[in-house]
Amino acid sequence: MQLPAARSRLRSFFVRAGLPLLLIGVLAGCGMIPPEPETEAAKSVFTLYNIVFVMAVIVFLGVEGFIVYAIIRYRRRDDRLPAQTHGNTLVEIIWTAIPTVIVLVLFALSIATLATVEAKSDPSKGGVDIEVDGFQWQWQFRYLDGDQNADNDVSVIGDQANPP
Repeated sequence: MQLPAARSRLRSFFVRAGLPLLLIGVLAGCGMIPPEPETEAAKSVFTLYNIVFVMAVIVFLGVEGFIVYAIIRYRRRDDRLPAQTHGNTLVEIIWTAIPTVIVLVLFALSIATLATVEAKSDPSKGGVDIEVDGFQWQWQFRYLDGDQNADNDVSVIGDQANPP
């Protein structure tokens, strides 16, 4: 049995440690949704990202909910050893089947999105060849026009104040 002062110190510790961690999580979550896509291929990937993100949030909340439930439901009340159970076939089938279904759904959605993106970015339909050189703290982009003459290619380079 804990003393009230010890319990108060423990609660105070969790509040002091938990609130900054919660704040960090909220602030980190602000960058979880990427900006709105502009191209059709990017819109397909953005939709897939949102589906995966929502599924991940659901799994996270479910797992955390079960953890909190187990902590509250099975917390120690005395020093007696609880009844030990070993194996439950139905539970083992369920916790194997659910992740398998989730992975198969994500696989199918990813393949469909990849097919959409590949169809929209067919190189035989023409496109722009870009050479990119990276150097310290910057990039240089050269848009090639395909005539093997580097003098008339468009080149974009910036500086730290005005990136390309």
